Amino acid sequence: GLASLERLDIGGNRLSAIAPEMFEEPPSLKRLQLDSNNLTRVPTEGVGELPNLTSLTLSHNPLGNLAPGVFDNLPNLRQLSLIGIGMDRLVPGVLDRLPLTWLHLAGNQLTTWHGRHVSYSRLAYLMLWDNRIKSLPRGAFEGFTPSEAPGSGFRLHGNPGAPFVFRAELVRLPSSGRSAEIAVEVAQGAPFEMRRIELSASGGALSSSSSRVGAGRLRGDAIRVTPSGGGPVVVSVGRVPGLPYQPSECDRDLSLSPCFNGIRTAAGAPLVLYGFLDQTLAPDGAVRFDLPTAFPNLGEGASYAVKLSNPAAAEATVREGLLIVSATNGGETEVAVTATGPDGRRETRRFAVRALASPEAVGEMPSLSLVAGESVRVEVSARFRDPDGGPLAYAAESADSAVAAASVDGGAVNIAGRAPGVASVTVTATDPDGLSAALTFTVTVEQPVGSLWGGWRSALLRPPPAAGGDGS
Repeated sequence: GLASLERLDIGGNRLSAIAPEMFEEPPSLKRLQLDSNNLTRVPTEGVGELPNLTSLTLSHNPLGNLAPGVFDNLPNLRQLSLIGIGMDRLVPGVLDRLPLTWLHLAGNQLTTWHGRHVSYSRLAYLMLWDNRIKSLPRGAFEGFTPSEAPGSGFRLHGNPGAPFVFRAELVRLPSSGRSAEIAVEVAQGAPFEMRRIELSASGGALSSSSSRVGAGRLRGDAIRVTPSGGGPVVVSVGRVPGLPYQPSECDRDLSLSPCFNGIRTAAGAPLVLYGFLDQTLAPDGAVRFDLPTAFPNLGEGASYAVKLSNPAAAEATVREGLLIVSATNGGETEVAVTATGPDGRRETRRFAVRALASPEAVGEMPSLSLVAGESVRVEVSARFRDPDGGPLAYAAESADSAVAAASVDGGAVNIAGRAPGVASVTVTATDPDGLSAALTFTVTVEQPVGSLWGGWRSALLRPPPAAGGDGS
């Protein structure tokens, strides 16, 4: 009989309904596959009577959004696959009460993801790829501790917001005394155990040169900052660890979609404590200033206002005692910060910000054709401009120097055809700040023609004889 049946696969049968009595006899059923049918609702009357079920596959059924409590009668369910069921939102009460270790929600239309959607207590495998998620809210993965074993972890590739950046930002913790305390924060929750995030400080000393943020945690441990003089202290984040493992599907090509987790880690902006310093910001760069330590005489309860002399060059926001200045279009601006204490006392500090702009490519480089043995000089200086007005230095590289060689001569590039074939040549313009832009064009090298055609070609390229000449 079916009393000892542990696995049942009835996927791909175009079933639109499941009779409740179908599961009356096999109480020992542990794995049930109902994928690729025409089910429009979860058959709770039958499936809900399987107390030993540990794995359920409902993928590729037009189920749509699921109602709260739909899986409540499956207390031992560990693995659940809901790929491509047409779900566009997930509400509390659907999955958050299940002790899942493995959850597959790929190929749906979810637009956001919150940690409250599921219970992270045991979850080690979470698939969210190919949805419509554009951004991740704060704490999205707080409490999630994915296993680092092959086949575990989670995937976010194929979403409009991918790759999602998990940035290690510096925040100051409430403290008293001359020494401040800071911590590294990952706003969404660390996607894995970030064992060693490198830190450095100028103008002061740190109690530790690195920080660790555990998987699923928002912050690392407190680090004490002690100034060495009377000026500001700048704390910077160095190397941030990337994924400590590769998915089991991966070979060597990490660009393959199944291998790409859809996340990357990055260092946050420097944090300036105990004052202000003039800043030079890279394009899209930012710097943070801790305002309570910059205005120590006014206390923690002060309010702050900021004004820019040139709002086109940068933008500035104040949030919870933190001034964030971000580069926008390039240029220079003065930043004036005014702090008002609880007793009405007011102080203003000013500093300068220079926002760098990268060189820009002007138009495109046309393709070039020549024969082997021929050299052509291509002017490139008119193809780039530096918004900051600085001089540009050029470099050129051929993707296949055996076909076409490239060398720089001032504001021009010399292309030498070496052998028949096609090669791409990339020209890079770099400004004095080390910022660059590049253009790539195609070079086609043809086989040299015979001597007869070569003579004709020379004749075609020869200037016409002067008027009255004999043409010899």
